[in-house]
Amino acid sequence: MGGSTRKDGELTARLGESLHRELFPKDYRVYYDHGPSDAECVGAIAAYWGDEKHRDTKLADLDIAIVDPKGRVILLIEIEESDDRPKTILGDAMAVLTADHIDFEGERLDGIGEWTALLIISKGSGEGHERRRRVIEERLEMIRAGVQPGRIRPGAVKVRLFEDEGDLRGIVGENLQLSE
Repeated sequence: MGGSTRKDGELTARLGESLHRELFPKDYRVYYDHGPSDAECVGAIAAYWGDEKHRDTKLADLDIAIVDPKGRVILLIEIEESDDRPKTILGDAMAVLTADHIDFEGERLDGIGEWTALLIISKGSGEGHERRRRVIEERLEMIRAGVQPGRIRPGAVKVRLFEDEGDLRGIVGENLQLSE
């Protein structure tokens, strides 16, 4: 697989591994980037235009995708470990919202719909960061609810801030809707 552990993806790798250990016994699939390259659940989660992914159509890579036992993608997660710059957050969201498909290492993840949340988590704290987060999330929700050029239609776009690894796990847990 195409994963690799890099300094800038260490939190993502640990979170992906933790979610995989927790959810695999419940028949959920957790795909994530930035982990050990020999793990079958580690690799590139790519958003792209058109029906074939290649260099000219790829928009972005996501960090984590969680798929329920019915094949529905319930969470698409992008983690910005360094900062919460609006340009970065908006770029992350728009790459997914304008994409036609998302795949994991060549396997198309077609089960995206109203049950799916796109969760963008970025490093940041304080009143100014929180105010900016709220405005960005409100604007992204307007875009998501409007006409989208791509075929990806998540039911929600959420932007959250974290300060440390404990916050990160708590945010994902709060947004993880497990099906019965």
